[in-house]
Amino acid sequence: MSQVETIYKFLRETENRAADQALLLGLDRAEESCRKVLLETAVQRGQTDATAAIIRQFHTFDSEWQESIIHNPQKLAGGLRIAAQSGNAAVRKSVITIIEQTQSYHLADVIVEMLGDSDCEIGRRAGATLINFSRALGGGTAGQLKPSSAGSLGVHSLRSALAKGLQSYPRHQRMEAVLASMIIVSADDSDFWQCFDLPHDEVTEAVVRLLLTCDAVELAGFCVGALKRTNLRAKAARAISVHGSVHGSGHGSGHGRAGYIIAIAHAVENLNDPEINKALQLIHNPVWFRGAGLPLSQMHGDDLAVLFNLVTKFGVRNDELARYLCKIAEYGSAAVVGRVIEYLTQLPEADRLGALQRALGSSRCLLAELAQKEIIRLRPTNLHQMLIRQLGSHHEPVRETAARACKGFAFKIYWKRFDRLERRHRIAAGQAVFKIDPDAEKNWLPYFEDRNPENRLKAIRIARLLDKTDIAKQQLMQLAQDRNRMVRSCAVAALGQMHDQQDVPSTECLIHALCDKDQRVQANAVEAVEQRDLRQAGEIIARLTQSDNSRIRANAIKAQLSWKVDSAQSAIRQMVSDRRSQHRRSARWLVDQIQQSRLRPREETKADTPYKPFDITQLEQIYAMV
Repeated sequence: MSQVETIYKFLRETENRAADQALLLGLDRAEESCRKVLLETAVQRGQTDATAAIIRQFHTFDSEWQESIIHNPQKLAGGLRIAAQSGNAAVRKSVITIIEQTQSYHLADVIVEMLGDSDCEIGRRAGATLINFSRALGGGTAGQLKPSSAGSLGVHSLRSALAKGLQSYPRHQRMEAVLASMIIVSADDSDFWQCFDLPHDEVTEAVVRLLLTCDAVELAGFCVGALKRTNLRAKAARAISVHGSVHGSGHGSGHGRAGYIIAIAHAVENLNDPEINKALQLIHNPVWFRGAGLPLSQMHGDDLAVLFNLVTKFGVRNDELARYLCKIAEYGSAAVVGRVIEYLTQLPEADRLGALQRALGSSRCLLAELAQKEIIRLRPTNLHQMLIRQLGSHHEPVRETAARACKGFAFKIYWKRFDRLERRHRIAAGQAVFKIDPDAEKNWLPYFEDRNPENRLKAIRIARLLDKTDIAKQQLMQLAQDRNRMVRSCAVAALGQMHDQQDVPSTECLIHALCDKDQRVQANAVEAVEQRDLRQAGEIIARLTQSDNSRIRANAIKAQLSWKVDSAQSAIRQMVSDRRSQHRRSARWLVDQIQQSRLRPREETKADTPYKPFDITQLEQIYAMV
């Protein structure tokens, strides 16, 4: 080993100020093979004066030497702070290079001090470094941080440095400092922004300017948070409205237009803040709703779903919103299409039909099908004309549905005009409709389950009038338990008209109706039991001959007469002489029924007369008593 090498070895092994200075002197004089070793030794020791001296020469080293220096960034902090005060611009640039390449977030305050450097390039690079730091620590939306090796200390150091950068903004006027702050700190972080909340504060003006001119994805979170700030709310709403169009600037990360708006949509959905949702109502006319707006065809299904959630919170006109929702449905998943149709059906009546018609004209078959289904369900006055036009649709399922619906016009018209027809016309028209319309029965049966009791009642009346009670047996038995007493009583009467008189389920249903809490239902049940000749209910009928309700009592006596029960004659005599006038009137009605049956021409009566043949003298006596 030479004498020089022995000396260098001694210096490397000796740790004191004099040895450090000697190592630095050796850097200028030593041979190439020894210089790198001396350099690494000085950096490893981390003495501030030594590392500062090395950093001052950093720009003169080759790339291999520079790499060896920044290999130990934790040893350079003190030297970097001293070197940053150098009067040599090249040295200050070296400081920025080392801090950025080593991602020394804890030295962000050093970068902030260089924002106002007399060398414009250094100020620009310092601003760019702050933005890179914010993007590295930010998760794409302000306030959501990525897991980072820098840890919470690095985040805290960067926030503190950015706060200092904003305080010195009037001096250095570097928008990068404001942009870096907006990337990493949410607008509703009052601890950070409270010092810059004045209406005409320079920082606030810079924030507004960036909101309106920059559509970098990283600013989406800040923009959403700004909706909660009184002095920024209107500007944030304006930013959402103007960004995302084909003319978007795309500043920052280069993800303008669709990326920015989709990031906004995801941030709104993640926060789900009522205050933010209310502020979104300020957006009345987004630029990207018109013309060459967002490239919806290039978006993923999840993005279109969150975009749907976003635009439905805007305060745009219903017709404009419907038009844009139909665009989303053109490219969204089946679930998105279903949500769009559901939303359109909930629009006010004045806008609902027009919105669904727009969806019906879509080039997407699923959207057109669902819109057609809702239009048919709504039954607009011009449904017939609309269905006829749909026969020329580009979508086969739409054409087929329109064809089937057109076949059902007869029943729909019959249903609509049923209440206005005379009885004889109801019967004649109804028989014709069920003959010529193959879908008449299918269109009729759902009305038995309609939410409107008037529709359920009308469905039963059609069954009785057209003698179709056997077809609707299950529905009638269900409606015999309906909560509406009018529906219940009519269903019970219809069950009495069934041709299959021995049908067990309907028989049990009628016997149960004899004990219904409503007297009208009971009266109809007695008539139905008599009509079906359900003599197994004779015991209950016998009790009802003493009912306090005149109609129930008269019907029960009439049933006993039909079954030739011996006690029926005394029961009718008791009713004729009852002190209650309504019972005497019902008794007179009953006697009239008996008399009409006796006097009716033989060819119009049944071979087996339902009533026990009274002696004419007895009948006249009873009639005279009424």
